Amino acid sequence: MNHYKGIAMNSFESGLVGEKIKLKKLFYVIRPVLAANWIMEYKTIPPMDIPKLLVMVKDDAIKAKILTLLKMKDSANEDYVHRIETDLVDYIKHAFERIKNSPKLEKEPVANSELLDNFYRSLANNF
Repeated sequence: MNHYKGIAMNSFESGLVGEKIKLKKLFYVIRPVLAANWIMEYKTIPPMDIPKLLVMVKDDAIKAKILTLLKMKDSANEDYVHRIETDLVDYIKHAFERIKNSPKLEKEPVANSELLDNFYRSLANNF
């Protein structure tokens, strides 16, 4: 989750110039923000696909804007700079706050691999 948060925050801070951001850079913000929220919600590895991550967006207007931006991205030049709407900026900032204020996830205990290691060693020794 921290990985996604870092990617999103760095992309947002480095990419936003006034009210404009390169469209490609905007998706370097949106996808990791949604992925971090996915992890908080489901405690599983998030999908790579933005459309699958859109279940995390509860606001239909924001969801529609992201879908429109996805369509634009398919045909836009990589250098295309987009004027980012205030409500989308607010959504992203709110998502950052939610991530920042979330409790840290505890790591699952690592299983003892000694039995498995010994099994594979015995297989290797038989060759």
